[in-house]
Amino acid sequence: MRKRYPSILLITAAYAEITQSHLILNDRKLRHQLLVLILLLASTYVYAQGTSDGTAIGDSYIVNATVYNKGVYRTFDEFKHNKPSITDYYILEKGKIWKTYDSGPKKKIKKSKIWGYCSGDKIFVRTAKYNQIRELGRYCYFRDQGKSEVYGTSTKTPVLFTPYKERMIIDFNTGKIKRLTTKLMKQILETDDHELLTEYMAESSKDQKLYEYLMKYNQRNKTRIK
Repeated sequence: MRKRYPSILLITAAYAEITQSHLILNDRKLRHQLLVLILLLASTYVYAQGTSDGTAIGDSYIVNATVYNKGVYRTFDEFKHNKPSITDYYILEKGKIWKTYDSGPKKKIKKSKIWGYCSGDKIFVRTAKYNQIRELGRYCYFRDQGKSEVYGTSTKTPVLFTPYKERMIIDFNTGKIKRLTTKLMKQILETDDHELLTEYMAESSKDQKLYEYLMKYNQRNKTRIK
């Protein structure tokens, strides 16, 4: 239950101050003045509660959304504000996004023109392919999967493609994407959360705990979202 004592005390004190002026104010004017003051204090209290996690009421950030708008994001800002610019006449087919029209052939949208997309319940970011974002917060988390080129040692196989899987994060404040490592996790915690850093440093398998501590960090540091 939210504590309302500070607001109640302020209203009581204000009422007492106004009451002292009853000699020069009639009852009707006094009641009107008190009502205005109560409404003002109440609205200030509600706003403060709405911003206690660092975001204002009605904020458009996708990390605060209860519904993810379906569509294709052309930019990071579209993802950040839950406003995909392509919401109609497109299809996802074989890992590619196509623009469709009422008539005529479909046209592939270049990957370089796409940041990611939302299916309505899942969000995907584009790297070499489209990868699902598993964690939303100050740092969003996803696993980047694909194949990298490696030069072979023989003329028959000059180039080899080897699969890879990397843990990645998206800085929600800047849009930058980085590989999540123990070094980067330490830097984040050293900057923002010394208490959690102490807990993390005590872990024997720090590399295996990266995702767990990233989620802890996001829960504890919602006010750092800008």
